[in-house]
Amino acid sequence: MYLDPLGVVRPCCVNPFYVLGRITEQSLADIWNGERTRQLRERLGHGDLSGGCDACRGPDRGDGEDHSSFARTFDVFPLAGGEPDVTWPVQLELALSNTCNLQCTMCSGTLSSAIRAGREGLPPLPKVYDDRFFEELRPFLAHAERVTLLGGEPLLARETWRVVDLLEEVGNQPRLHVTTNGMIWNDKVERLLTRFPTDVVVSVDAVDPDLLRSIRIGIEPERVMANLERFWEHAPRNGGSLAIACCLMTESAPDLRAVLALADRLDVDVFLNDVAWPAVSAYWSLDHEARAALVADLRSVEALGPPLHRNAAVWEDALSRIEAAPEPVAVELRVTSRSPELGPPVRFEVNDKHQLVAIEPDPSDVFGVDLTAVVGTPVGEFREPFHAVHGPLLRSQVQRNEGGSQVWTLDMGSPEAVRRLRATFEPGATTGGTWVLTLHELSPIDTLATGPVAN
Repeated sequence: MYLDPLGVVRPCCVNPFYVLGRITEQSLADIWNGERTRQLRERLGHGDLSGGCDACRGPDRGDGEDHSSFARTFDVFPLAGGEPDVTWPVQLELALSNTCNLQCTMCSGTLSSAIRAGREGLPPLPKVYDDRFFEELRPFLAHAERVTLLGGEPLLARETWRVVDLLEEVGNQPRLHVTTNGMIWNDKVERLLTRFPTDVVVSVDAVDPDLLRSIRIGIEPERVMANLERFWEHAPRNGGSLAIACCLMTESAPDLRAVLALADRLDVDVFLNDVAWPAVSAYWSLDHEARAALVADLRSVEALGPPLHRNAAVWEDALSRIEAAPEPVAVELRVTSRSPELGPPVRFEVNDKHQLVAIEPDPSDVFGVDLTAVVGTPVGEFREPFHAVHGPLLRSQVQRNEGGSQVWTLDMGSPEAVRRLRATFEPGATTGGTWVLTLHELSPIDTLATGPVAN
């Protein structure tokens, strides 16, 4: 289970669409054993990824496997055969707070209190994880094999340290995973690494200080590099590890080889995260000519420097991702009957910081949903109030096209009353762009089939 700063529970951190439940409305046990969770297990058991799991379908790179699929992070939990034991989750991904000291260009206020206050000009998120929740969490922590601490910046969040205290109280020593921006080192961090086997991932998108500052607003590169050395020294002492996460984006690509060389010097792995937003930062938004020019520039950097060792394959993978990003494949859910639109299309204008700046014609009535409060937030925040009115997700498909355009197809409601939200994004000529939303009323879900259609 993945728990986000708003109290929404999802299957994992890369599935933004399928909500298992909300801790403000249900107990954690009821969510884990609930019908929504059971249905998703059944779908995945049949290889059906339409429950918001499209991201793990992944690009086909011709080798028969998709090594970048997030699903591979769960391969450490092999099944011995037969039905899996689902009495308790083996892994918890806890992003219980958006407390953060940075305003990264590819992030939003939902995951950064600094962005929410500074860039978005919004009040703090409500604190939804109360004493009752932490008592409910106690038996889940007692049975967990791995606990992932996310943020925000998890090492700044009070909720993180409450989880650590609970783990000590229940006497469990699961493997911990912490993703940090590298700015925090103190006695509590040192104690954490001493008490638990902890895999630390430090986000480093560039070695060049000015470039890093331009991407992670508010960062102190010298402090991060000093703390990186501290994590490198302390994490392995108790069976943990250190790795570097690098956001693969148009801005950071020129310094990627320097990041890999740094990791080689420390003899640690680098994990690449493809940035999808803002669209101008996504490498797949470049046309073929621009991609080829970027790869040529990176090859020239390669020729001037020493060879890579541990992360040589990561370098080649990054270049192949940029050079051979998959062509768009038009896929949608076919319908066997009429699907009339429920009102005229609605336009969302967004700026280059992926912030929703305007809804036309009327933000207070977007297909029966009041989205007035959503203006000024990241564009994806419209989904939650939409589901509250029109029902939970039934099926999803996401199509990302060359040039940065996207199409989301979200079927919601119930099998007896299905509504399809189609959200289409077209980037602007320079920055920003427009989402166009349409809502359709469909026949029952059993009349739908998934299949490719022509462009």
